[in-house]
Amino acid sequence: MPPAGVTLPPLTYAHLLLIGTATRVVRYVNYASFTFMVWDMLLTLPDEVKYIWKARWTVIKVVFLSNRYVTPIILIGNLYTISGQAKDLSDQYSSLLSLLLYPVSRFSSPVTVTVTVNRQ
Repeated sequence: MPPAGVTLPPLTYAHLLLIGTATRVVRYVNYASFTFMVWDMLLTLPDEVKYIWKARWTVIKVVFLSNRYVTPIILIGNLYTISGQAKDLSDQYSSLLSLLLYPVSRFSSPVTVTVTVNRQ
């Protein structure tokens, strides 16, 4: 709902097309990201076994392994949700799931990229 005193323009066919296109682009980017991540995991698995699995437990190892293996789980849930197959998830459950996974995803990703758009 818009704030009091704010009127929204009517939703037109062009707006609906734009929303549909944006949704499709987001899905494709997520599928491509997941595919690239799995490819990278398979490509670097021998080095991971050699240097990480056989190393002693440290904070860095825990952060690396959580980033390596928690992120795909979060992405799978995200792909399921945006694929349109998650019809059995209610809005409340979906929102709760997002709230629960957000801190985990923020912790598991050591690098965060923030994009700011200046509108003039």
